[in-house]
Amino acid sequence: NLAEYLAVRRALEELINNELTDEEIIVNSDSEMLVLQLKGEKKVDKGGGYVPVYNEVKEMLKKFSNVTFKWIPRGENTEANLLASKAV
Repeated sequence: NLAEYLAVRRALEELINNELTDEEIIVNSDSEMLVLQLKGEKKVDKGGGYVPVYNEVKEMLKKFSNVTFKWIPRGENTEANLLASKAV
């Protein structure tokens, strides 16, 4: 969970640094939990190690005018899985 939130934080940092906060942003993730939490549809486990980064992401999202989170099941996420394998 922490890695997923770190990835979203990094992406948002890049978008902010490149002054793209008014663009339509779609975040695709195979982490259903992350997507539901950031959409406000699932509670955040206050004892989770990812909570500080979750809080940072929520603050960063306030700078954006149009962000959508979309869950992509792992079985349908072959392109991302290939890129992740190459990175490792």
